[in-house]
Amino acid sequence: MTVTTSRYVVPTGSTIVPAGRYVVPTGKDNVIVSTGRTKVIPAGQVLPQQALNVHANLVKTSKEIACLMLMYMTQELQKDLEHFGVYEMLQELKTMFSQQAEQELLQTVRAFYTCNWIPTKRGKAKVAWEDIFLPKREGGLGIRSLENWPLSWLAKAPNLALIAAPILVNSHDCIQWRDINGNMAEFSVKLVWEALRPCGAKLLWYKTVWFAHYIPHHAFHLWLVMRRSLKMQDKLRPWDVGPSIDLNTLRCVFCQHYMDSHEHLFFECSYASKVWNLVRIYAEIDTVRSLLHEIIAWFQTVTHKRTVHVIVGKLIFTAASYFIWCERNNRLFKGTRRSLEEIRDLIIMTVRLKLVSFRFKNTSRVTRLLTLWKMPSNFNLYGD
Repeated sequence: MTVTTSRYVVPTGSTIVPAGRYVVPTGKDNVIVSTGRTKVIPAGQVLPQQALNVHANLVKTSKEIACLMLMYMTQELQKDLEHFGVYEMLQELKTMFSQQAEQELLQTVRAFYTCNWIPTKRGKAKVAWEDIFLPKREGGLGIRSLENWPLSWLAKAPNLALIAAPILVNSHDCIQWRDINGNMAEFSVKLVWEALRPCGAKLLWYKTVWFAHYIPHHAFHLWLVMRRSLKMQDKLRPWDVGPSIDLNTLRCVFCQHYMDSHEHLFFECSYASKVWNLVRIYAEIDTVRSLLHEIIAWFQTVTHKRTVHVIVGKLIFTAASYFIWCERNNRLFKGTRRSLEEIRDLIIMTVRLKLVSFRFKNTSRVTRLLTLWKMPSNFNLYGD
């Protein structure tokens, strides 16, 4: 029986050791052994000539591979990595590429977000770049920016390095963190992050947008709606449309009565209101009127619940706002039109496809809802 290592193959001995790397004196050179949970030879035992020959061949091959790798690197990389073995070189390259990938990803996201990834098209972001890094509960997307972390944040405490560490005698030392409210807790990077990151006010609507079973592009759209960040007619400025267009003459593409805005389109407009009235019955929320602030207020009263009608209601709400926005843009920019019934069917079909992935608890309310959605009464049910 043999043990295969990253450097060579040796016969096994009788000593069991944990996974790791060990130096075994052989009488000539110290041989480094990397093992998993296997038997290895005890220190001091002389290896057979066959094992030494295998080791020598592997060392030679390793040097040849390292030379080939260095040949295809820049001079700067060659200087940094020429003293590494093959394994260590690969680990170092992995770390370097990982760091570079993080920076390139951040730059790509920033360029896409601001429309600067298209050379001929430069746009303005709908939401401030700094705001998307806020937690979802504060109106952001919950993305954690590691740009210049932690070097740039160390500048916020320039005198920290000047504080002399106390000398303890016969005492146990521990690191604690005091937050902005004066509370002491065991130190962690999370606590530092929460203390130093930009903060926003906690919003009550975030659980209506970001819930357990949300559809990503629907939730992102509703997030823009709740932040009033869509490019509606009431937010246009003269330099957005050109001097030839009078902003006072702009009207909602559906009703032609008022200039469209977030409140009007979701769902005060007669067309949008009819869409909401057609689909809300599928979540058994018939009493919720077609007003954005009332819909949000109703969901806030049940935000702690995870019942089937609350989840379905959120799916319908996000889908309705998304497809109304799509229909508005299609009519405005493409000249295509769909009827109320077609929009309703599109919303119901999309939500039904989402429901197919659910498992429902076997209750009378679930059975009634499945019947309303024309799904089999025993579909993905569990429990008695």
